[in-house]
Amino acid sequence: MWISSEGYSQERNYSVDQVKIHPGDDLRWLQPNFDDENWANHQQGDTSFSERNYWYRFHISVLESLPSDQATEIFFHLLGSSEVYWDGRLINRNGVIGHNKQDEIAGNIDSVIVIPSNLYTRGRHVVAIRVSRYHQSLIERTGLRYDFSIGAYGYTNTQHTGRALVPIITLGATLVIACYFAILFFLSFNKVNFLLFSLCSFSVALMLTAETWRGIVGYTYEWHTLRLQIVLTSAALIALFLPWFIQNHFKLNKAITPLFVYSIGIILFSNINLHYDFRATILLLIGLVVALFVAGVSWQQKKIGAKLMFIGLLACLLLCLYEPRKLLAEYFFYGFSFLSVFILNALAIKNKQDQNQRDQALIYSERLKVELLKKNIQPHFLLNTLTSLSSWIAIEPKTADKMLHSLAQEFRLLLSFTDAKLVRLIREIELCRHHLQVMTFRKDTCFKLQVTNMDNDLLIPPGIIHTLVENAITQNYYRNQEVTFKLNIESTQERVMLTMEVPIEQRPLKKTPTLSAITDESPVLDAGKGMGTKYINARLNEAWPEQWQFNAYKKSLFWVNEISFPAQHQSSELPGMYKI
Repeated sequence: MWISSEGYSQERNYSVDQVKIHPGDDLRWLQPNFDDENWANHQQGDTSFSERNYWYRFHISVLESLPSDQATEIFFHLLGSSEVYWDGRLINRNGVIGHNKQDEIAGNIDSVIVIPSNLYTRGRHVVAIRVSRYHQSLIERTGLRYDFSIGAYGYTNTQHTGRALVPIITLGATLVIACYFAILFFLSFNKVNFLLFSLCSFSVALMLTAETWRGIVGYTYEWHTLRLQIVLTSAALIALFLPWFIQNHFKLNKAITPLFVYSIGIILFSNINLHYDFRATILLLIGLVVALFVAGVSWQQKKIGAKLMFIGLLACLLLCLYEPRKLLAEYFFYGFSFLSVFILNALAIKNKQDQNQRDQALIYSERLKVELLKKNIQPHFLLNTLTSLSSWIAIEPKTADKMLHSLAQEFRLLLSFTDAKLVRLIREIELCRHHLQVMTFRKDTCFKLQVTNMDNDLLIPPGIIHTLVENAITQNYYRNQEVTFKLNIESTQERVMLTMEVPIEQRPLKKTPTLSAITDESPVLDAGKGMGTKYINARLNEAWPEQWQFNAYKKSLFWVNEISFPAQHQSSELPGMYKI
């Protein structure tokens, strides 16, 4: 049994002997002169004591009497219906004592007993408490629970209610944060880190509600186990969501497997047969330690905002460790409020960085649109094409008409691609074939594009295959009557691999070749430093940041270009893509 007289023992000077407990129900046990020497000593939280009817007895020595106009009160917490006797006189009845669940009426979990001044007199007194607990579930997990404090009339109840004020204030702020990030999740292209922090905040709010409900509203003892289960569940959810939030926010992919194993451990630990408050306390401490470790790794990798989160988590953990017994009632909520300030600052810094990146990406996107047009509307390209066209007009007007039609179609498609982030593969192939038709007339060599496993609705960045075709013609000296470029498409539900093979025919080397000299069969990542290669890289990065690969290598008498990216079709198109 825990007896508190904090802030009062000096004023009312009393002492309490060892609390005794005995199973059964006998009204003779309320008598002050009853011999309870053979009764067992009470042990707080004893799970081996499973009796439904039992009595408490203890002696209290009052060293100073009260004035006649003052009264003393006992504030006590008891898991059961009860009758309290002071020197054999009934001073409180909480619920109705019974010998089965039907006869018993559950009492309140907390109650205040007023002791008149004529009873609270100097000397030795006997307190006997008769208890029944037929409405209590899971006795093996809650055990014996009986706490009380003695103080001046109105003091103890005010003190107990006052402890709920901080959680109430924190509850409002936590709900605002939880709702704010839930809204951000639904409005910001489903960022998972916003959802995880929102769920973590909602879990804290649920725990706060369970903690404050007892002090503000109160309930009968039969609901106490449910309240403890809510607190435990909330603690487990916080221990799960907090580390996952930090991992997702800083994109620590290597932490996914360890956190998955950790999550299984949290679920298993929350279901073992230990007291609810003990498990909830351990879960919160473990969650803070793991989250601190993940934030530390992020800080080591120089992730933006990781230092702030690490400091906030460390402060919250130290505050919780300062007084672990009060962690669930007070200190965790102080710590989480402090932690939320650091997390919000870290998120604000990250959002500002993301906004700057979006602004830069928008500027870069506009540059790519211009570059797409500049790639083909270049003076030397137009000059050579128009020169060839004038020759065909003089020699064979019908051929000149076909060349002019292909050139017009190529420019028309290029113009329609300028505002597109992704286009259908069939339109990209159409653009390439118009370009090859123009180059066929210009170079007097038949250029063809052979496509294997065609997927008409596959979405790709505009102009990337066109750039590969253009680079192949520019970097080679084709003198054959027919040249075939081969494009193979391999796709699954998640990924696409485009493989482009172009034949190599040597031409005089430039001092600064667009593509570096590559050993036969040797793979090259991000092959080349020319404008064409840079354009392809930029377009892929704009569509799928850090989710693509572009490899180029020489294999026998062919250049092989491999482009891998996430599979996406017209049914799942993004804003800004080209539509037909």
